[in-house]
Amino acid sequence: MPDRACAWYALLGTLLLRRLSPKSCYSFYAGTFEICTSPDPTEAGVWYALCFDAHQPLIPDQEFHCWIAHPDPAQRIYSEVIDFSARHLETRAREFGIPWNRDPVPDFIWTDVAGLEQLKVRQLRPIVDLTDRITRTLLQEPAFRRAWQSLATTLNSL
Repeated sequence: MPDRACAWYALLGTLLLRRLSPKSCYSFYAGTFEICTSPDPTEAGVWYALCFDAHQPLIPDQEFHCWIAHPDPAQRIYSEVIDFSARHLETRAREFGIPWNRDPVPDFIWTDVAGLEQLKVRQLRPIVDLTDRITRTLLQEPAFRRAWQSLATTLNSL
């Protein structure tokens, strides 16, 4: 799997959901994501967090997360959020030296806003220009196009 697994999973998932349910409003998003990883043992109520801060990145164009969402236009919130790369969160936190001492996160997340709160997701903020740029870049990559073609061919044969 490529270095930007979350982008691959989310964009392929979005394309798949749109193919399976053409009237759906599932969309691909890229932006800032933050999840609590471990309570701070020295301060009650304070948590360590893994944050991919695309708004103020430490590493430009490298610090972001991608997900799929089904917006609820009436309330201007997500009615569903899908993250197929959640299984990598603990590994990423440990790579960055961030403690991980919490209830396990499922391999993938498919939930509503209340479910995100239960998972202790503190931020999920898309950035339009980043989303557009990542989408364009992936759709031009031969490896990504082959992956989508293979998935689409499999769907057509079902």
